[in-house]
Amino acid sequence: MSNSNASENGWINLAGNVEGAIEWQVNIDAMDDISLPLAGLKFYDALDSVEIGTYVEGSFKVNGVAATPDSDTTNVLAYTFPSGFGDKATITFKTWIPKAKYYREYNVGESGWQTVTNAAELRDASDNKLLSSNSWRVAIKLDWIQKYGTLDKGANPADPLTITWTIDVNKNYNKQGLKDFTITDALQAGLTFKSAAYQLWDSGTRDWSVTKTPITPDANNVYAFGEVNGPIRLVILSEVSGSTTSFTNKAITHWKLDVILNRTMAMLPCGTLPPLPINRLLLSKHSKSTTGTHLLPHAMSF
Repeated sequence: MSNSNASENGWINLAGNVEGAIEWQVNIDAMDDISLPLAGLKFYDALDSVEIGTYVEGSFKVNGVAATPDSDTTNVLAYTFPSGFGDKATITFKTWIPKAKYYREYNVGESGWQTVTNAAELRDASDNKLLSSNSWRVAIKLDWIQKYGTLDKGANPADPLTITWTIDVNKNYNKQGLKDFTITDALQAGLTFKSAAYQLWDSGTRDWSVTKTPITPDANNVYAFGEVNGPIRLVILSEVSGSTTSFTNKAITHWKLDVILNRTMAMLPCGTLPPLPINRLLLSKHSKSTTGTHLLPHAMSF
C-alpha cells in the first residue's frame, strides 16, 4: 500500500493553496502474484486535526467513484470494502490544511515551509493492522500579505514628512468569499493618521483598480470592508510628528469563511496581516469554527 501523488511530494499546487486542502491518493495492491481480495478489510487513516487536518466532506472516492466512509469514527477516516470487492483499490480524499499551517505567514528571510505528513493502514475485520503505507509529506509556504512603507520628504524643507503604508492581502491566491473582512492597523506614536483608501483587484487589467475608495478606521483602528471577493489593497497616509526617525507598523487582517465541517455549515474565521521582520499566528479553536490571525510588522527608518 503506497501513496502515489508523487507530483505533489514536496509542495502543494496553487489550486490546493487557494482551496486550503490537500488531496491524498492511496494505492492498495498485492505486491506479488497472490491475489488478496479486499472484501471485509478496512482502509484506515487517523487524521490528527492539528498535524494533518480534518476530512473534507464528500471528497472520498474509491477507484474514481464517490463513496461514503464508515460513519462510526471520530478523527479517523475509515472505509470497509464491501462484499465482492476485488484485490486492488485506489483511494483518494481531501483534508483541510490545519489553520495554524495554512495561515502561517511567510516572511522574507525565513524558510517558511510548513509540512503535513500522512500515512494510512489496511486493517482486518477485527481492526488489527495488516499493512502500513509509507509516510507522505506535503510542504506549503503561503504568503498571504505583502506590506511596505514609503517616505515622502516633500518638495520643500518646511513640508511635513509623510509615510505611506501599503498593505496587499490575498493577491497571490484570489481567495473568494472572505466575510467580515477587517484590517487592524494602529499607527505608532509619532505618526498621525491623515487618510486611507482601498483598491480592489481588476481581473480585466490584472492590476489594482483605478478606483480608490476612502475608508476611515473605527476607534480601535479597525478598517471594515464587509465581504471581500479577491485581492484587496489598503493604503494609509500618515504624517511624521516629533523627532522619531524609525517606525514599525503592524497590521492584522481577519476574515471568515463558510465551510462544510462534519456535515454542517460552519463559519470559519481566518486570516490576518503584519509587517515584514516578524510574523505570529494566533489561533483559537471551537467546536465548529477556527480563528486565525496573521501579524506582519514592517519597519522603516530615515
